[in-house]
Amino acid sequence: MSHPTYTVLDMNIESTGRGPSGVDTEDARWRLHRAGIVNVYQYENEVLHFGGGRLLLRGVNGSGKSTAMNMLLPFLLTTHQGRIDAAGEQTGILKSWMLNGRDDAQPVGYLWIEFERAGRFLVCGCGIKANRQSDNVKTWWFVTLKRPGIDFRLVGAGGVPLSATRLRAALEPDEVFGERRRSDYRRVIEQRLFGGASVSRHMRLIDRVRTPRVGDRIDLDLPAYLVGALPQLSEQALMEAASPLDDLEEHRRNVAELEKTSAAIRGLLDVYRSYCLTELRERVATGRKGLVALRRCSRDETAAYRAAEDAISEVERLDVVIGGLEDDTRRLRSEIAALRSPGCTARARNSTRCATWSAISPPSMRVLSVEWPAACSEWRPKLSSCARRGDAAEPIWPDSTRAWRRRPSGPHGRR
Repeated sequence: MSHPTYTVLDMNIESTGRGPSGVDTEDARWRLHRAGIVNVYQYENEVLHFGGGRLLLRGVNGSGKSTAMNMLLPFLLTTHQGRIDAAGEQTGILKSWMLNGRDDAQPVGYLWIEFERAGRFLVCGCGIKANRQSDNVKTWWFVTLKRPGIDFRLVGAGGVPLSATRLRAALEPDEVFGERRRSDYRRVIEQRLFGGASVSRHMRLIDRVRTPRVGDRIDLDLPAYLVGALPQLSEQALMEAASPLDDLEEHRRNVAELEKTSAAIRGLLDVYRSYCLTELRERVATGRKGLVALRRCSRDETAAYRAAEDAISEVERLDVVIGGLEDDTRRLRSEIAALRSPGCTARARNSTRCATWSAISPPSMRVLSVEWPAACSEWRPKLSSCARRGDAAEPIWPDSTRAWRRRPSGPHGRR
């Protein structure tokens, strides 16, 4: 009993398109979308649909899985008939595909594959015509934006595939390349799919890894194959790579000079840091002294303000005292004048004197107490009682007069 085997076709082609940041994105890659086999080998008109650029073929051995894969890639990109099969050992394989198992004298078939990127499609394919009489096989190649089965059909009325002439008419204005112009077809493929870069090295690598015996000496041969597939470095790239080596000694000198400069700068920073700290401490001390002086001046100002207020109050009080003294002076002068008048009797004079001395205002009395303290303490009560009785005050007056006359002159005494 034959068990099914699997063949996986996976080929996502990266174009030169990149995202805004220069990084590859899913939209910047061409992906396999569909493929078709029309009247070739055992396929009548088969369309293969890829999922995410991948295709899984399942079937028993000999069912044509590898053949279907070989029909599409890399044959439709390279146009090389000698490397259609994986081993590269079969000859006349296109002829056998077209003539074996059929009766047509000149059968026509097509192989095509469709790529998709960001909603845009590109189709490339090959038309094949075999001649049973001459054992000759002709091919023609096309690259178009039109999609088979949607924008045009490769099979005409009656189920007959289109000839090369009818295909040119269906694909206008896209060009169809004859067998002798396969190189032009490859250039268009490289331009459309690979941004103009040559893919021959990569195709050779694919041919190497497709061979059935690739695992026999994989440790020895595969690394060489991978290295051989790497792109050759240009002279400009080699010069750019060698330039840093030539300037290595100069670079070392620059590094040494930079290290010296860095050490000098670090020393300068250490000194300047110490200077800044010392200066900062001095300024902080000066600021503190100024703050203390400011607070002392503020206290002195407050004390001076209060002293000024007290002085103003004292001046106002003295103004009141002076006013009272001036009033007493005017009244005494008027009474003295009345006493000195010729019509005033002795008793009237004594009564007037008692009333006068009793009526002296307290502020005036305080002044007299300073000028004549002993006399005031002696005669003021007598004058008050005399005034109440209406008696003459003559007996106490001479004593008062004598006390006044005996007072020596001084800072407060006058005669």
